[in-house]
Amino acid sequence: MKKLFILLGLIVSINSYSQFEIQGVIRPRAEYRNGYSTLRDSLVEYAGFITQRTRLNMKFTKGIIKSAISFYDFRVWGDQPLKKDLASVGLYEGWVEIAATKKFSIRFGRQSIGYDNYRLISKVNWNQIGASHDLVLLKYRNSGWIVDFGAAYNQASVNKFGTDYSDLIFNYKTLNFLWLNKKVGKLDIAFQAIADGYQKVETKNTIYLRYTGGLILKYFAEKWDVTLRGFYQGGELQTGQDVSAFYQNINLGIKLSKKFRLLGGMEFFSGNNATDSLNKTDHAFNILIGGRHKFNGTMDYFSVPSTTKRAGLVNPYLKLKFIVSKNVDIFADYHFFRLYGDFIDNGKIIDKNLGNEIDLKFKTRILKYLKLEGGYSFLFATESMEVIKGGNNSYFNSWAYFMVTVDPVLFTTKK
Repeated sequence: MKKLFILLGLIVSINSYSQFEIQGVIRPRAEYRNGYSTLRDSLVEYAGFITQRTRLNMKFTKGIIKSAISFYDFRVWGDQPLKKDLASVGLYEGWVEIAATKKFSIRFGRQSIGYDNYRLISKVNWNQIGASHDLVLLKYRNSGWIVDFGAAYNQASVNKFGTDYSDLIFNYKTLNFLWLNKKVGKLDIAFQAIADGYQKVETKNTIYLRYTGGLILKYFAEKWDVTLRGFYQGGELQTGQDVSAFYQNINLGIKLSKKFRLLGGMEFFSGNNATDSLNKTDHAFNILIGGRHKFNGTMDYFSVPSTTKRAGLVNPYLKLKFIVSKNVDIFADYHFFRLYGDFIDNGKIIDKNLGNEIDLKFKTRILKYLKLEGGYSFLFATESMEVIKGGNNSYFNSWAYFMVTVDPVLFTTKK
């Protein structure tokens, strides 16, 4: 902690020639879980707890240099023994960006990244820890074009010989991504490509690469908008199995009035068909390092392929937003869940219908730096959901939360 105060003192001492900002974030969240992410049964009881995110964010700009340092602490209230000091402060971000020209810059270090709606690459804001990556990011901006290229190569420690990554075998070993974006009138066009590599289990040098690429089209009219997304996934899984999968998404948003906005859409995740026993290729689409809680219902029943036993998912949904006032919004979402591929249980193909979920939420800003948010969700499951997720489908499953965010700017200078 002493070193942290010394660092702050050094930075403040040079701020008269630069832009410098310190922001604090404290975000406790209380949760009630009684059927969250998996069905309950007669043998379990509800869970209740409070988690907290604490961050200290520092941003510095001088000439062609930009940098950011963010320290964080995550805890569950009560998880630390009394009168004991357990070190828990970590580095969320620590990067420097250098502008080589007005159009081109390079950023390197630990950083959070996110593109489009965060479906495949996300900063993961809901998770109290968040997600950040150690990588080099090349950025190009010119005539409305946005081009980003990122590259990461991971190691678990400093080695004298070898590049074995077995200590963190389920993290990606390599990551490369490309983002191209251009707005033409009312049309927004983007291309995203991602290549992630994983070291094969019980090996030291074998890396299998998976490739994901696709287009995003958005059209904005005065009272409505439409978005189309389509991605293909190929290459190999960490096991060495070939993968050939796809993801499709369509959204139609309508501004019903100044207060109401309706969004209807559907997501398709390809999956495996259990009746095709001769197929050796995996067809389950993976969302990679994308957001999870933001999509497919806030009760988090579905995200990665294992959550549907690799059978894929079809999720039609309706989302209603009601603007109560300048600082208060209310949301109501409906999700219908269905398997994409056939799944066999006890020798029989189960019904693909999994169930329905309703999510209710509110957001309000009390002050510029004080926000409140809360929600309640409940799910109606079928017998097929019980097969896929476990538990008992006849029980009522629900989840609720209440979150407070305080994020004041503690110190700032003007250029």
